[in-house]
Amino acid sequence: MLEQKLQLTQRDEERLTKWMKLYGPQETGYACLYRAEDIDLVRKFVTKEKFYLDLEETKLTDEFIHQIERKLNDHHDAGFEIDGKKVEFLDCSKALDLPTIQGLHLLCRHCIVAISLPRYMGVGNDTREARVYQQQLFNEFGTRADMNNAPEGSITRVNQSLKWIGIFPASFPTVTVVEMGVFNVLSGYTTGTLFNRIVFTQFPIAHTAGGTAFTVATLINFLPQTKYE
Repeated sequence: MLEQKLQLTQRDEERLTKWMKLYGPQETGYACLYRAEDIDLVRKFVTKEKFYLDLEETKLTDEFIHQIERKLNDHHDAGFEIDGKKVEFLDCSKALDLPTIQGLHLLCRHCIVAISLPRYMGVGNDTREARVYQQQLFNEFGTRADMNNAPEGSITRVNQSLKWIGIFPASFPTVTVVEMGVFNVLSGYTTGTLFNRIVFTQFPIAHTAGGTAFTVATLINFLPQTKYE
């Protein structure tokens, strides 16, 4: 009986995960690697971009993610320029991101009663496939980035879209970034809510402590959509 119940639960999770992918918010995760000495320029660029987005300058191109897309399309000069200096991306990755049911519930509560948005980005290297009920990264590394703290990233909104960017310094432990997610608590693996989980199964980025720094980002769009099976 217990085995049958467990199998039913697994089937339900797979079914709900499929529904989330078909009908849920459209979300994409990104990761990029760059030289350790460029991290201050990345922080300045992300902060500058956030300033313009906060002013509802919706015509501003999301240049950071645009340049990641260019790198993924084999543009070897992908990066950006700020203060007369060029930051080049050494490696980039992209994958579909999966919001969790608990995470969307938390976001809805935020809209109604103004509780805190998820603000802490975590990364790890576990390859397990994302599911809508997962509430942890299965092999998380280091300390989560506080994206309300400018040196560690930013949280921005434009119309129906939300974007989280987490910045991780050269001092972060060596890790191949396979999984990432946004939490509403700074630490702890049994408390708080995981908003989403993304798994870079094909092209994870490999960070080396002291040699590189890296950034991960989540872009979620709440525009309605209709699909038929």
